[in-house]
Amino acid sequence: MRGAPRGGSASRSKPRCAPIRPTRALARAEKLRTPQQFAAVAGEFATWRASRQWLAAAARVAPLAAEPGLEVCGIGDIVGEPAMPARSRADRPGVRFGFTVARRQARRGVQRVMVKRLLREAARAAAPALCAAAADRSLDLVLRLRSPLPDRSAMSLSQLKRSLRTEADSLIAQLARHLRSPGR
Repeated sequence: MRGAPRGGSASRSKPRCAPIRPTRALARAEKLRTPQQFAAVAGEFATWRASRQWLAAAARVAPLAAEPGLEVCGIGDIVGEPAMPARSRADRPGVRFGFTVARRQARRGVQRVMVKRLLREAARAAAPALCAAAADRSLDLVLRLRSPLPDRSAMSLSQLKRSLRTEADSLIAQLARHLRSPGR
């Protein structure tokens, strides 16, 4: 309707849905930010790996205190384990997430942003459960797109989003089960 007052709606009907609340963004401390942090999780120091059709996940679980039965020598070195990159003293027990989507797998920037958004939503929803499962350990998790996205003619956008979200949720749930299992 032309001539609607500024700041007002052009229609006179009441809105049908409740106002949308902004979702909580991942805090800076909950993100992997530097290439070294990503390399520490994705490289030889990953303690858990899994993959599905579209996504792959790698995690590094680091105990904050020495576990019983392991000798500690020097400054935080544990005998019998490979040397892990040092974490700063400011790190607290908790979960940090990282997301990677290569241009080779998603050619268009819009597609890369969409995949990262879906992965962030899945991580944000699962963060409390992972924190509880990690207990007093520090957990770094990287989710990445591992295979090229299909053409629009092969799969609709809603099907692709649903598939990506389902895979992300299942990978995170598998990690939570792994953390809760005895002896972990």
